[in-house]
Amino acid sequence: MKFKSIFDKAAPAFQLYASDLIADRRWRSMSLNERGLKSTLECECWVNKSVPSNIPLLAKILGFPEQEVRGSLTESVMSFFKEGNGEIICPDLDDYKTHLDERRKKMSEGGKKSQAVQKSKENDESHLQSNHERSEKGREEQSKAEQKRAEQVFKEKTLEEDVEELSPENQAWVDDYNKEE
Repeated sequence: MKFKSIFDKAAPAFQLYASDLIADRRWRSMSLNERGLKSTLECECWVNKSVPSNIPLLAKILGFPEQEVRGSLTESVMSFFKEGNGEIICPDLDDYKTHLDERRKKMSEGGKKSQAVQKSKENDESHLQSNHERSEKGREEQSKAEQKRAEQVFKEKTLEEDVEELSPENQAWVDDYNKEE
């Protein structure tokens, strides 16, 4: 038996706006039995997409006597439904399901895009981190000769800069010092 994931399942419920229902004159003019049948048919249509238009079969499915279903399935009730191909459907609920499916699809696509962006950022950060670690490691692993050479170049540059500021007396001493090295 294959199990459906939560994303493959249809929405378990539909919204019912009481103010819209009470304001609808079609609903207000119905008897209590008609209102009950309308609500029952909507629930059946939500779960099963449709109900049979064959009254004896419909009565059997609903678990009520055929005469009771026949007496309550009036034009007022049917004004909320459409009949075709031996089935009764509820267009409002079908539209609502379509809306929910589109919304779920957009949310899924948005989630996938967000995940891709996050993954890209993580890859960029790990790449930068690895480059930084390599450059730090390179400094630490320099040979002593390379470090000594780098220090020497630094000292020479510093001395050359300082030489420009020396007095003529001190310049002779610096020149002698540089000759000895």
